[in-house]
Amino acid sequence: MEPGWYPDPRDASALRYFDGDQWTDQTNPPTAGGASTPPAAGVSGRRSVPTWALVAGGALVILVVAVIVTATQLSPSPTRSEAESPTAGTASTSTSPRPNPLKSKMVPELTFPRGSLVASRQPGEPEIWGVPLPFVDTVHELGRMLPLGEEYDGIPWKSERVDETKTVWQWGDEPASLTVTINRNNAQSTNVYLDRT
Repeated sequence: MEPGWYPDPRDASALRYFDGDQWTDQTNPPTAGGASTPPAAGVSGRRSVPTWALVAGGALVILVVAVIVTATQLSPSPTRSEAESPTAGTASTSTSPRPNPLKSKMVPELTFPRGSLVASRQPGEPEIWGVPLPFVDTVHELGRMLPLGEEYDGIPWKSERVDETKTVWQWGDEPASLTVTINRNNAQSTNVYLDRT
């Protein structure tokens, strides 16, 4: 992921700066209208980036995402039996199953639909997913896979916050917690942030 301001994985109503390697402590709370904007160049002491560089960078990101989405949709998807065991009567060189690339590493119960993209899976960092489903459908699908209102992996249920564009499910508190944040991206896609401590 390129350096820049992105929705904060812990509070999607704010922005957090990603320096290209990790999330920094720099955040920007929402404005009165509810939208977050990065601080002005003079406020942070950083030089401003030329507009052409932002446009070129944005076009590059869109191109990379389009290539990944196209490649994902063109590659054959293994069936459950193919992913979990070798074909009957065929010799196998490995006894371990092939990993499902659309399965969360942080919350193994969550399997994302075909066409989903994971933006971050670094150890110790939140998982960030782009899901090609409308917000309501994503909330419904993920809710079916998780024990809402109940303990998860030894972590007690804490809360659920819901509005028209954001749903947050929380289990536990520090040092053992899990937060699932689902944000409406647009009419046909949703962002999902998974954070576990």
